[in-house]
Amino acid sequence: MTEEQNKELLTLEAQVRQVIVLCENLKRDKAELKRQNAELERQKAELERENKELQMKYDSLKIAKSLAGNEVNFKGAKDGLAKMVKEVDRCIALLSE
Repeated sequence: MTEEQNKELLTLEAQVRQVIVLCENLKRDKAELKRQNAELERQKAELERENKELQMKYDSLKIAKSLAGNEVNFKGAKDGLAKMVKEVDRCIALLSE
């Protein structure tokens, strides 16, 4: 091999090492992004669950308020709604038999 070929070979080896280092860095970045994505997906699922729960509470409150009419007797309306839900559950249970 000539000296020029040796220089070119050394240059090529250095460039290959740089590409390998870049590839390893990208693999680490990819793993970190996957971890972050999984955490965000978990947070999203938790927020969706919380949102659904709050929506149900809001809907119940709207129903209780409409049942109470202009009165301030929300507790009585809520109790009445709970009784209706129990009755519906009982009917569903009877239909399931």
